[in-house]
Amino acid sequence: MSNPPPACLALVAVLLLPGCVFRDIDNRIAATGASIDRAHAELGLVKAEVARVADVLDNRLAAINQTNQHLAAMRQDTATMAAIQASLRAIQDHLASFRQTIENVDNAIPLLDVADPAPARPPTP
Repeated sequence: MSNPPPACLALVAVLLLPGCVFRDIDNRIAATGASIDRAHAELGLVKAEVARVADVLDNRLAAINQTNQHLAAMRQDTATMAAIQASLRAIQDHLASFRQTIENVDNAIPLLDVADPAPARPPTP
């Protein structure tokens, strides 16, 4: 067996060289595809987590809205109670004035004895 001429070896090397380049490109494309698949899988996980967080936030928002409705009702009740309290103060003042009138009549005509002694009245806040 004789050694092939150097020109023949060079020709074989030139012919095989592009195959190596194409294999390298193919390997890089495969690696890139695998990387894209991993990124796609991770994005799927992130999307699922974002959906879960969105559900939690929706639940919290619903709870906050319900709390706001309760607070609005309480504010309305508080306003109603303030009006009632003002009416009760006016009635209390009117009754105190009426009691004073009865005491004045009782003092003017001692024989009638209509007035009970006035109880100690709590201070008005």
